Amino acid sequence: MKETMQQHLHTVGQKAIQNVIRHEYGDWPPKSGGFYYQPHRPEKPLPKPQDKK
Repeated sequence: MKETMQQHLHTVGQKAIQNVIRHEYGDWPPKSGGFYYQPHRPEKPLPKPQDKK
């Protein structure tokens, strides 16, 4: 019975560690605001369309 309890604790501990690792490294590379940053682009006047004849 003692071995069964140790095996159970080992299994539970192993699953807990795997869950922590999966949680920490599951979203790799980590999400950050740097991916969504859009620098301000200088405004240029749009070219005027040419009339078709």
